[in-house]
Amino acid sequence: MYESLKARKPVRLEDFHTIANGLAPGEPGRLTFRIVSDNVETILLTSDERIRAATKMALESVHLLIEPSAAAVISALGDSYKPKQGEDLVLVISGGNISLRLLHELLTTG
Repeated sequence: MYESLKARKPVRLEDFHTIANGLAPGEPGRLTFRIVSDNVETILLTSDERIRAATKMALESVHLLIEPSAAAVISALGDSYKPKQGEDLVLVISGGNISLRLLHELLTTG
């Protein structure tokens, strides 16, 4: 979506890989693109490394098992967004689609 907003039209990404596969459809649909274009001021970017850390932190600190796509919002917030004084902020954290292999990897590595 980030690249599509920059181009002001839906852009198809041919070659990409991310741990947050729920956020990477390859190309946004026209309706989704229009809704985001009309209503979203900023898209925050983050890294797979930070998403992994946020997924693990959610499990260890607040006992939530969430998928990497859900952890992206936590990761991006910590990376690049500082709420303004008095600003209302809502984080939508949903989804538990995480493989046992990835869960094991997160729990057994640094």
